[in-house]
Amino acid sequence: MAERIRGKVAQINSDHELIINRGENDGVKRGSHFYIRGEPLTVEDPDTGEPLGKVLPIKMVVRAEEVSERFCIARTFRSKRVKVRDAEPGNENLGLGMSWRQLLQPPRPAEYEMQVETFRMDPKKGSPISANESVIRVGDVVESVLPGEDIDPVTTTLFH
Repeated sequence: MAERIRGKVAQINSDHELIINRGENDGVKRGSHFYIRGEPLTVEDPDTGEPLGKVLPIKMVVRAEEVSERFCIARTFRSKRVKVRDAEPGNENLGLGMSWRQLLQPPRPAEYEMQVETFRMDPKKGSPISANESVIRVGDVVESVLPGEDIDPVTTTLFH
């Protein structure tokens, strides 16, 4: 069975790129995937209030793109199709009170674009990213994704 590689976020380079303090010497290869974990959450029994244990939520998943002996540069890689404009009706509903422009306007379908996952809390802000704007923090726990594990789990993902 494969051994999980554990490390930490050493530096955040941009909205989509960070450095992990593990590299070739630790078994990291180009294309390795990593879960970036959040702070441990205590799970309590709803009946007794007794602590049942802790879970480490997944903030995000990144992929190692450049690997050196002692660290790797990892980037976001997931994207999703996001609606950026609603459909607009054309002139199929001719009626009183319509301007000539509306009468001649063909219908426009909704517009979608592919948006890439980002570390930024507010994806609309530009670069560079500051520490207080990032979902990911220096020191966050990083764990390699083992073969057969999901590289697209539910996360606190933001897309931009």
